[in-house]
Amino acid sequence: MKAVKRFPFLLSIFIFIGVLFFPVKWLMPFIDEETLYHHASEQNPEMFKGVMIQQKAIETDNFFPIYGSSELSSMSQFHPTNHFIVNEKNFAPFIYGKGGVQSLVHFLNLSSLDEQLENKKIVFILSPQWFVPGGIDQDSFASNYSPLHAYKLAFNFKMDKNIKKEAMKRLLEFNEIRKDRKLRYLYEAQTNSDLFSKIKGAAMLPAAFIYKNILEKKDFYQTIISKSKEFSVIDEKNIKDKSYKELLNYAEQIGETQVTNNSYSLQDDYYNKYINEKHDELKNYLAEVSYSASVEYEDLQLVLDLLKEKRVDAIFVSVPMNGSWYDYGGYSKEHRAEYYSKVKKQVESSGFPVLDLTEKEYENYLLKDVMHLGWKGWVYINESMEQHWNKK
Repeated sequence: MKAVKRFPFLLSIFIFIGVLFFPVKWLMPFIDEETLYHHASEQNPEMFKGVMIQQKAIETDNFFPIYGSSELSSMSQFHPTNHFIVNEKNFAPFIYGKGGVQSLVHFLNLSSLDEQLENKKIVFILSPQWFVPGGIDQDSFASNYSPLHAYKLAFNFKMDKNIKKEAMKRLLEFNEIRKDRKLRYLYEAQTNSDLFSKIKGAAMLPAAFIYKNILEKKDFYQTIISKSKEFSVIDEKNIKDKSYKELLNYAEQIGETQVTNNSYSLQDDYYNKYINEKHDELKNYLAEVSYSASVEYEDLQLVLDLLKEKRVDAIFVSVPMNGSWYDYGGYSKEHRAEYYSKVKKQVESSGFPVLDLTEKEYENYLLKDVMHLGWKGWVYINESMEQHWNKK
């Protein structure tokens, strides 16, 4: 009789354990195509910190992921999402990035995609402003940090050991990693050679493995219940079925209507909000800035090494600074060229092509402010994306 009474309790435990430990890849068929297309364009922060949507999108072979930062959140008729929805091609962009996301966050995300990433095409947009001496700061890392990505890295035993070790050593510099004792012990066990670290790491393995599985199931649950909105296209009439030369001309026209009150090719709203009242005070305010010596180069190398290991067909976009504004701010053309050359050489040395827009740093309407891609900048990127996708 006691055994009968205990049966529901034992059954619930059995079901819980089963749900906890069955492979998350078995859940992939529950993510439909409509969900993928909505998530590809809406840039949901919860999706950024998950895995399943990205894995499923890359697995379907008709999504072209774009990795970047705050420029991806600025929607216009020329943004890749809008452009390629209006001008239907054999792929759709999948946007990953928002303000504060830099190389290290991208590394953690990309390392969580497992075998789905192998031999895929991606775009990776590099912003000069990432390359301040300290690289990504604690707050930016914390706001974009994904525990799921970090735990998957700990249990990723297929990755090159040297890449993984260097990544974990770097990640241990951040508070979000160090305050999670399970994760910290796992990372320290895989980066240190002393016996005590190995013992602590081994002791944490079971609890960490269970927690990773919980995070994976939570990711699936949030994916299924999330309410995604269909993307509303912008200015379809004027960009549909146009050549890239025609689109550049149209981008020039749009830029001319948006930039009317300054000589720096800064969008009027941006100039009025951030510069107009303190214009004279900002003279030479960039004189002490440097993007030529930064830990960000080491973080970028982690990304490059991972993509090379996975044989990813990536194209990197080197975004320029606003030449006119940086001249006024006191960051010399020679120092800018030093950054441009260094980052391009690093990427190409790892075997990846670069869409180098830096020679256009004085071109009006390439950027819309002092750092973010504008109307013409996106047209150049869209053309390069289409060429890269169709390249055999």
